[in-house]
Amino acid sequence: MPTIIALYEEDAYDALEYLGITNLIGAHLALCRPREINYAYVGYGYGICTHWLDRDTCLNETLGGPTYDVLLVDYSRNCLSVDWSRLRSPGRLPTYQPLKAVIDFDAGSEPLDPNWSTYWQHVRAIVGSVVEANISKTLSVVMLVGESAEDATLRENIERAVADFGSPTILVDDPIYVTAKGAADIGWRSLEIERHEQQWHVQALGEGLLRR
Repeated sequence: MPTIIALYEEDAYDALEYLGITNLIGAHLALCRPREINYAYVGYGYGICTHWLDRDTCLNETLGGPTYDVLLVDYSRNCLSVDWSRLRSPGRLPTYQPLKAVIDFDAGSEPLDPNWSTYWQHVRAIVGSVVEANISKTLSVVMLVGESAEDATLRENIERAVADFGSPTILVDDPIYVTAKGAADIGWRSLEIERHEQQWHVQALGEGLLRR
């Protein structure tokens, strides 16, 4: 689901039904109301364990694994949104965290007031407010997405805004499509997990019948 406050599951269900798209939310995913930050995390290559089809092996791989404080900056012509989550890697599928986003529809890359002299100061304040409210020590990863995410001045100001929280890895690779890639990956894996576990249950049932 996009980073929009007060967007509820039933809204997503209605949109999917209207578009004729199969609903995977909650049915097969280990996610409740998956967010843009989850999708981008997977799209950038994080968050999935090596043996994700095997529940026990993946659990063993996950236990004791690191968690990361992750920041998502979605920067388009009409909006700037900044979201945070503490995400574990590896995992079978990403886990849900409550929305922590700040969204400003006046602070996109084409602001309503082109003479906004304190624009970048305002951007730094938004990024800094999310980081300061949620992160006590070190910010691990900053993911940039959106049609304007490759703006060099944006990156410079993000680095300034998070300077007191370490030197995070800043990711900006195919920022327009990386979230969609992650969503497609999660959807495919969820269906594969369901298929794999159905086969396992059928096999287990058959072996039980044979023992009788």
